[in-house]
Amino acid sequence: MALRVGTFNARFLPHLLSNARRAAVLAERIREARYDLIVLTEVFSGRARRVLIDAVGKDYPWNVQYVGSRRIIREDSGLMLLSRLPFDELPASPTYSHPRIRASASGITPDWPHVWFVEYTDCTASDCLAGKGAGYVRVRFRERPLHVFFTHMQAAYDHHGPEKQARTRAIRTTQLQQMATLVRAALAPNRATRENVLVIGDCNVDGVRSGNGHTHGDEWRGMLAALSDPFPAGFADVWDRHAPMADPGHTFPAWAPDARRDYVFLSAADPSQPLAVQHVALDHDLARPSGGDDHLSDHVGISVDLNLHQEGCNPDSAHDVHVDTDGASCIGTIHHPGGLQWYRLTTDGTYDVTLEISGSPAHDALSLYAASDISRPLAPLTSGNGDQPPRYRLPKNAFISIGKARSDLSGAFALRVTPA
Repeated sequence: MALRVGTFNARFLPHLLSNARRAAVLAERIREARYDLIVLTEVFSGRARRVLIDAVGKDYPWNVQYVGSRRIIREDSGLMLLSRLPFDELPASPTYSHPRIRASASGITPDWPHVWFVEYTDCTASDCLAGKGAGYVRVRFRERPLHVFFTHMQAAYDHHGPEKQARTRAIRTTQLQQMATLVRAALAPNRATRENVLVIGDCNVDGVRSGNGHTHGDEWRGMLAALSDPFPAGFADVWDRHAPMADPGHTFPAWAPDARRDYVFLSAADPSQPLAVQHVALDHDLARPSGGDDHLSDHVGISVDLNLHQEGCNPDSAHDVHVDTDGASCIGTIHHPGGLQWYRLTTDGTYDVTLEISGSPAHDALSLYAASDISRPLAPLTSGNGDQPPRYRLPKNAFISIGKARSDLSGAFALRVTPA
């Protein structure tokens, strides 16, 4: 019932001696995180690609291993997509059926008609050594089509001066227009009004969030406008829509993130399967150092858990909890297996937090977060056992998540928050 998707810039550059070793570590971490579909960017190393496919190919039998031009001094797009969900075959397209695609729709044989690709026509600096572009596959989730577009756009090159930075922004604008054209072609006729769509990848646009409102730069607004145009049913930057404003969602650089460059966008238009974001989080684990080594990559991953919509199923629509001296009790129901319910607390303090689902203690289905970090759960002061609930020290703005996204857990629950 639940669906976990993600994106990660893996930084498998052609010249790095660490590619094969890091690929083996990344494969294990992807498997442990139990992604259903994940987009990897900067997979420019043939060795890293082979290690990944050898390690997780059986778990992800539908995959895009590489796509795009590969010349003597030019790499392909660096895009890779791993999926547990089956691909639909796409119609032949003289525009988007690229001759340089290796993909698998069976886990055994190459099957390129399941992938469309547009190669971006403009670039600058070392980006011109890669054939960057946008890919498209249509997968099946619960017997319904889910359209997935994935991309890696022109790099920002933070060390460049104002004129060169303006040039990279202009190139990304052109690339967004090309991707929007691919989206319109893939979704004709009228699929955008009745089927769910994801756009995933490293867009290299800084999605700054500041103040108490949604204040963004002109490039972010232009990106959202360009991508939103084909979607009359609505289109959202998942982090901007569903993460607390106090959490900026920075994904770069991994060791001290101060910029948001990686994105998951969603258009939930299918009325028979109204997908909703349950939890969007930074997957720090994908990039964390292995042993005494440096970070696996210079980016942090993004993880998004999707399920059918229910009121209160994400931080954006969380139920408010008002805790007085006697505490607070909340009764609710998780309607869909693997769904989540969220509660918001605005009073700091030390609390005992009790959860029962179907009448039994369910502390393992309880996660608490500071509003400033929706990705890493708060550690309890005491873990709780038997009749003793776990105890937490909570900041002024905090969230409680009930449920387990990667499970079939559902049913009625009782939450009790008591001042300690």
